[in-house]
Amino acid sequence: MNTDFWFYTGVVLLIINAPIGWVGVILFSYLAKKTGKKKYYAFATAIYAFSWGLLAAGVALAGPKGVALFKQYGKEYPIIYYVGVAGILAIPISIWLMHRNKKKDEN
Repeated sequence: MNTDFWFYTGVVLLIINAPIGWVGVILFSYLAKKTGKKKYYAFATAIYAFSWGLLAAGVALAGPKGVALFKQYGKEYPIIYYVGVAGILAIPISIWLMHRNKKKDEN
């Protein structure tokens, strides 16, 4: 494979690592609290650790040039990052709200 593929793969990993980590922590912590099963805390920790692995792989694949590009992108277009994070966070929040409303309707 050419080096551009690995470079852009690294940049994508740099972009997606934080949303994956935070969504995993929020979702599985919620499930742990809701169900009382402590195994979900282990899942939350595993997803968060996995996101750090994505960060490390992104840095390794993209190199200093990719990290600089990622930082520049974040400074020039921070709204895109925050909208992406908000969009990803909206998924578990929506599921929770639908589940909560369903329980209210049953009562």
